[in-house]
Amino acid sequence: MFKHTASSQAAGKEFLQRLGQRTTDPDDAPSSLATRDRQLTAWSKWGIPDKSKFVRLHALFQPALVADGESDILMPAKNSHLLAKHLPNAQLHIYPDVGHGFPYQYAVQFGTEVNTFLDR
Repeated sequence: MFKHTASSQAAGKEFLQRLGQRTTDPDDAPSSLATRDRQLTAWSKWGIPDKSKFVRLHALFQPALVADGESDILMPAKNSHLLAKHLPNAQLHIYPDVGHGFPYQYAVQFGTEVNTFLDR
């Protein structure tokens, strides 16, 4: 989730401190096993190339925000580049020195980026 560099580890520790300070809804809503299974199925299929599905992406003209960490081993950044390449109105942002945990390590920056994207 977090890279082993000093700066990435520091950002991860900052996230854990923020998490411990949370006062509103401190417990996440429970998720069912069925939800987990659907997520794992979707995740496992994303890494399997199927060029026929890319054709459908070109028909989506809605703005899309695609974000990832440059060292994400769960969902590699190359897949985010590929997705953004096939979406006509995609905005791509790859966060440096971070893996899958970029929304936690760069919470303020990512939140600002999402709000800016939604406001346009």
